Amino acid sequence: MKADELLDMIGEVDDQMLAEAKELKKRENTRWMKWVAVVVACIAVGSVCAVATPSPSVRWGRFLTGHAENADGQEVYAVGNTATVYLFDVELSKEFYLMTGLSEEEAFQEAARQNMEWEALYQEAMRLGYAVTDAEVDAFLETLKTFMETAENREDVLLIIEQFESEEAYWEYQKKVYQKDLPIQNMNRAKEQQYHAEHPDASREEFPEWFRNWKQTLVDEQNYRICTEK
Repeated sequence: MKADELLDMIGEVDDQMLAEAKELKKRENTRWMKWVAVVVACIAVGSVCAVATPSPSVRWGRFLTGHAENADGQEVYAVGNTATVYLFDVELSKEFYLMTGLSEEEAFQEAARQNMEWEALYQEAMRLGYAVTDAEVDAFLETLKTFMETAENREDVLLIIEQFESEEAYWEYQKKVYQKDLPIQNMNRAKEQQYHAEHPDASREEFPEWFRNWKQTLVDEQNYRICTEK
């Protein structure tokens, strides 16, 4: 499995999020990008940076545990026409951006923007009929588990899992994540295929630009209202 395919499988943070964080932190080298892929995706290609205790894997595992335990009764950050963004989700994403080296303010702004985009994408996926079944999610997670067994950074993955009450609890959390993320992945993949079918002579740069504009249109159409000022 290729690195870009693995990043496309991320529930908490996707490859676009990684790319945007990198753009915001240009002064960092590729080493931190490898580390981010390890911590966030749990499966990555490349080496792991040496860091102080607690390790990034432990730290991220603790954040995910807190996210799993506080899934209900969350404070609303923003409401759109059909989408709702929760403050706890924004705070979780903010921690990711902080670990890439952004300031507190930069991290929160990017986290809020990313979550408003993600929820807008999910609503569009539902509107277009990209809902997935439990069986499809389970099959996807089984593939992820199988690959994890031979991943170079398997020990880092296990450190993240160990922060949960049990391995079963970790995968139950991932199942909830991918119940929303898989429809988005499926829709995005279909959009890319459709674009290239309609624009066979398009350059490599044209689809990403179209895709960014399309996502921004979805966000704009939500007309988000901020409910919680940071």
